[in-house]
Amino acid sequence: MKIGGIIAEYNPFHNGHRYQIERFKADHNITHLVVVMSGNFVQRGDVSIVDKFERSKMAICGGADLIIELPVAYALSTAERFAFGGIYLLESLGCVDSLSFGSSSNIEDLTMVAKLSEEVRNSNEVLKLMEDGLTFPNAMNKVIQKLYGNKFANVLNEPNNVLGLEYIRALIRLNSNIQPTTLSRKNVEHNSNMPLDGFASASYIRESILQGREFKNLIPTYSNDIFNHAVIHNMDSLNKIILYKLRTTSIEEVQSTFDVAHGLEHRILQASKVSTNLNDLLFNIKSKRYTLARIRRVILNLLLGITKDDISTMPPYARVLAMNTRGIEILSKAKKTSNIPIGTSLAKLEKLSSECKRFCTLESTSTDIYGLSGNVVVPCGVDYTHKVEILSN
Repeated sequence: MKIGGIIAEYNPFHNGHRYQIERFKADHNITHLVVVMSGNFVQRGDVSIVDKFERSKMAICGGADLIIELPVAYALSTAERFAFGGIYLLESLGCVDSLSFGSSSNIEDLTMVAKLSEEVRNSNEVLKLMEDGLTFPNAMNKVIQKLYGNKFANVLNEPNNVLGLEYIRALIRLNSNIQPTTLSRKNVEHNSNMPLDGFASASYIRESILQGREFKNLIPTYSNDIFNHAVIHNMDSLNKIILYKLRTTSIEEVQSTFDVAHGLEHRILQASKVSTNLNDLLFNIKSKRYTLARIRRVILNLLLGITKDDISTMPPYARVLAMNTRGIEILSKAKKTSNIPIGTSLAKLEKLSSECKRFCTLESTSTDIYGLSGNVVVPCGVDYTHKVEILSN
């Protein structure tokens, strides 16, 4: 048994994801595949187009064997914390041999740049540039370019490399034996606005779904089958809920929210008083220092009650969303090697510790709020009542 790992969102699961899984298994002799997947909220600061249970089924049909949920506090975090949470879960299982991710550079250059950036990330030079208003990635790029030249700076500056570099950094910090591997994207880039030969970016597919354009040739048949009955979700449906939350919150609550710093709390509260919809709110807050993605994440963290303390807590459990018979074999092995509890039931997991209780509460609350963002409103309590999917291979 050789177990591979992937960290993903599958928002939605498309032909490019299927291609990655097929290549990973074929090129690295992977017999079993575990995927750590975002739940109902995703890293770009958005709701997922369909819920985590439906996306889990798509992934199992597409070649994954075991789906573990990335806790919402990590799914709605920076690229660094998103990656660290995913790697931490894979490492904690104690039985994952290899990791696959997409990038624009080879694994040797990525590993070298990850090591170099680890050395300078907390340097005075980086901190000074951030104080001058640069974002963390831009500050890192400038320092790497100055110290090591354009070759490595270009690797760091390539958008398709951002998460890959963070995965490798996380592996280094955890002193992990998981071997990273990378795969060039098939035909289209991460946020491409054009499909090519049956491949398209997830953002293009989501936009097509929401705007009623044809998209069925861009996703596998089993994903199409799920979309035929799935509830479609859109963050715009949370417009008034978000404005209500911001207009009734205290500055102390905003300050305690993850990734709020440098006076961002004042911009958020001021913008909430004059904005009438989500787009107004985002652009009234946006500045050179604060990207739209960061603002969207902060707003959703505030809406869901995710604090700075939550993101400083390591994922306390591995929650299984779906599996097949090979996934059951992974679980059988992991139960002997894992250093965190593994389970399918939030009701049981929340009883294990105060940290588990907190993360389960956040998960359930986030799902209940997510249930208001669909074209059909979903009742509360789904996270406690949904049965784990056990699908055929």
